[in-house]
Amino acid sequence: MYKFLLLPAAFLLSTSQTALSQTQSSSIAGAPAATGSSGMADEQPLIRVEPEYPARARAQAIEGSVTVEFTVNAFGEVEDARVAESNPRGIFDQSALAAVQRWRYAADAEREATLVSERLDFSLTDLVWQLTADSGPSSGITPRNDCVRENIAYDFGEMVEVGLINSCAEPLLVFGCALGTGQHSGKWVCIDSERAETVLLRPGDGRIGSSAFISTVAGTRSFSYGENIFLARAPNTQYWWIACRQADGPCRDSARQWVRSVDRQLASVDPQARAAVAVARSH
Repeated sequence: MYKFLLLPAAFLLSTSQTALSQTQSSSIAGAPAATGSSGMADEQPLIRVEPEYPARARAQAIEGSVTVEFTVNAFGEVEDARVAESNPRGIFDQSALAAVQRWRYAADAEREATLVSERLDFSLTDLVWQLTADSGPSSGITPRNDCVRENIAYDFGEMVEVGLINSCAEPLLVFGCALGTGQHSGKWVCIDSERAETVLLRPGDGRIGSSAFISTVAGTRSFSYGENIFLARAPNTQYWWIACRQADGPCRDSARQWVRSVDRQLASVDPQARAAVAVARSH
């Protein structure tokens, strides 16, 4: 069987080393942002293991942060990791250390052992689902992925725009991810009906063009009924989607978490491995 772990989705990147240190910030979805000290300010780990949100802290709605200091050797390995500061003390320390000790940087034979300081923020605001080796998709939620079909595709050379339609009678909200192009090349870019405020109907349905008020996590919003939702992908690549009935709240919750855990992640991330429910893939 599989087990789901809740992991923090976003972290802060900052530098705090010697006068030779350079300050650089970047936002990395699904991973703690990092600060390299002198000599590594521009370097991100090649392998970044994400810390597990401690169950006790999650149950008690505790948030906090841990600053970890460690040495990166010439092989890109993390050594001598220790907690420099934590708030609240002792709650997230072991989780942060366990994650950082498994990070790997690019090897550099000319690099001397370099001290790095990383702040890992633990926030309940943006939790994402991620599968571990002993867990699996929830059997209690049944997406209607089989209802979604590709209707049209416009090949613009560097980008292919795909129009998805609903082949079933029931209204659907569609959540999809594809490999991006341009500035998002090599990363997943996701779209979803909730952000587009569009409910997908079967072509020819008399409700197309009208609107409905639908409850979301952001409150009740006005959605338009449409017959297409468009997704852009890189040439010669596949795309993934989850389709939920309009009234299927648990499916929409899972699909929403899936999109948030995949969007802007590197192409090496497996979309199916980030999902708590079945995901469909183009062929």
